[in-house]
Amino acid sequence: MDASFEQIADKLRKTDAEILDDLLKICPKSQMLTNIFNVKDWLSDALQVKVLEISEPLHYRFLRVDNSIKVSYKGSHKSSWTDFESTILKCMPPGRPYIVKPNYENIVFDKFLKHIRELKVLFKNPLAFELWDSFVSRIKENKEHRNPIWILDTLLRQMPNENKCSCCNS
Repeated sequence: MDASFEQIADKLRKTDAEILDDLLKICPKSQMLTNIFNVKDWLSDALQVKVLEISEPLHYRFLRVDNSIKVSYKGSHKSSWTDFESTILKCMPPGRPYIVKPNYENIVFDKFLKHIRELKVLFKNPLAFELWDSFVSRIKENKEHRNPIWILDTLLRQMPNENKCSCCNS
């Protein structure tokens, strides 16, 4: 992570990034995050393993083996894969997770725009202030969310389980 930030800092020393699009261009493989699904709450009733108090980020791998799903995890990219003894889910949770609404209560938008307005004379891009003003307006109105794509709807389905699940009756 530190190495990535160092690379970005080095690029910012050499290249101006006055607006978010400029920043995205200099950050390798980056994109604007527009929606966050609350997968934790969506999965909670269907989980059959404890996933509380996890402080280490993990990588997960899901493989179809015959007619079942094999789940493995590892810590860093250098770690070896460890298989779960059983599956993580009792069943497929119904529906879709809801989108988390961002909390902007600690941002003073007028003060932020005042600072941008004061720096307006330093911008090389003549549209920079208008782009920032438009961005802040969309956030204030909570219109930054675009059409969310829930990728799970597009994936192939696993064979149905013959045992009924108590959490979702599937």
